[in-house]
Order: sequence, then structure tokens, then C-alpha cells
Amino acid sequence: MRPFEGVKILNFTWLGVGPLTVNYLNYYEATTIKVESALRPDPFRISTPYKEGKIGPETSYGFHHAHPTKAMCVTLNRALDYEAKCFASVANSEDLMEGMRAFAEKRKPVFKGR
Repeated sequence: MRPFEGVKILNFTWLGVGPLTVNYLNYYEATTIKVESALRPDPFRISTPYKEGKIGPETSYGFHHAHPTKAMCVTLNRALDYEAKCFASVANSEDLMEGMRAFAEKRKPVFKGR
């Protein structure tokens, strides 16, 4: 039974109940992406014990116990950096300026692909 196959979920939960609840969706084939801050990671990442005694965010047994299913993880900082790069690539375009002018003037924009 795979009722959540194809469903994609952004997981912003932290600690106990949130991550454990999201695991049920993973068990039934949902794709989840855990989003957290690199500056303030999920406290489970720094909980003991650690694999082979090596302290680090990827070696905490506590984190892996709370997140036993396969899920992707991304830090919010990385996502914001990527967004800034994408915006910078279009920030100086004529089309962006035309879109902003058209919005301010309450008219339909005429884009030229530049």
C-alpha cells in the first residue's frame, strides 16, 4: 500500500512529535525534505550518543532515531543563498524593470526577453 506515493512534503518540524509524525508519511512513500537552519539545527542533531564517539550533526544517534526513514535534508541558509543567486541573475534585466514599471502603472507588461 502506497497512498502517499508522489506526494512531496517540506518538513519544517523540530524535535520529537513533528519529525516522528512525518516519518509515517515516509513509510507510505511520501517524499519529504527536512528544512532547517545550519546556524540553529534540529537539537536532535547534537544529542548524544554519537557514532564512533565522533561529535557532529550527521553522527547523532538521537537524530537518526527520530528520523529513521529516508528523507532529504536541506539547510534554509543554502536555500536562501540559491534564491539570492537566482534573483541576482535577473535583477538587472530589462524585463524585470518593465514588470515593475507595469505593476506600478497598473498595466500589462510588455516583455522583450532581455
